[in-house]
Amino acid sequence: MIEFITEYGIDGLPDYGDTILLQGWDQYFEEVSRILLDATVYSSREILSESNREPSDYFLNQVAKENFQIANEESAALLGLHWDRISGLASGGLAVTWGLSQTLLDQIEKAVIQAEEEGWSKSQVEQEITNLSGFGADRAKQLSQNALSFVDGKSSRRVASMTGATEKFSETVGDDHVCAECEENEADGWIPINEQFSGSGTEDTPHHPNCRCSVSYRWQEAAVTAV
Repeated sequence: MIEFITEYGIDGLPDYGDTILLQGWDQYFEEVSRILLDATVYSSREILSESNREPSDYFLNQVAKENFQIANEESAALLGLHWDRISGLASGGLAVTWGLSQTLLDQIEKAVIQAEEEGWSKSQVEQEITNLSGFGADRAKQLSQNALSFVDGKSSRRVASMTGATEKFSETVGDDHVCAECEENEADGWIPINEQFSGSGTEDTPHHPNCRCSVSYRWQEAAVTAV
């Protein structure tokens, strides 16, 4: 993205997804998708164990399809692309201002304008944008952690629902750093599995970037059941 902004400026961000495809950068889509898929497989196994169900081969195949879609959709979103479920292909056309606050966008625009006025080299522009908080190592770590948490949460709820879970409960870590939204989610108690938590308006974890909450699921029947 830094190279793209350096070349085309802030106004070019809406075309970022198409440019990724044209330049062949979509190779990263498959790499990221594989990592995210591993996360969904792990969470699915945990939920299946908790559900006390005996999954059939057909059911496991359906779970695999769901996880494949979840991983691909999130991988595409991270690159500013769109994953089409029908064609099974990633495409451009999305504006990738995702995760970039207006303050950060203003900072980038200011840096680009200053570079044009003072005749900075391309490497100077790249370095200036890299130095902004939104493109540092901490930002990259946050994006990766949030993506892994997102696919984990989404996969867990889908598999729980597929195995017959009807309720869910959001639990905080219980320390002084818990935000008001997450405390309200926990105060909801057990709610229907597909409802949104009242504090954050989310269905799954993470409820927000760097969220540390976990969601538990409850099944009506305790006996081992085939699915």
